Amino acid sequence: MEAWQRVNGARIAAACDIDRNKAESFAADFGLRPYSDGATMIEAERPDFVDIATRPSTHPALVELAAGQVTNLLLQKPMAETWEQACQISNIAKKAGLRLMMNENWR
Repeated sequence: MEAWQRVNGARIAAACDIDRNKAESFAADFGLRPYSDGATMIEAERPDFVDIATRPSTHPALVELAAGQVTNLLLQKPMAETWEQACQISNIAKKAGLRLMMNENWR
């Protein structure tokens, strides 16, 4: 969130964590709406993009969830745990016409 706050014109509306308490705490710190279910968040918020900053093992399922719902997806590195998962993610994005970008926020 610290980096997003420095992006001119960007507005983060919501945060999601499967642990509802973590979602609520994070959201409260930044004035966001909290969610504990990604599908519910995407349906309610209709975001222009989603930034997935979770463990790589969750990336294929979350990219699949976002595909068809958003047009832009930022996926934090590492992209996947295996080459096969990376190919799966790439194929999901390509099929859905999803703009898939990767980023590393740690410095």
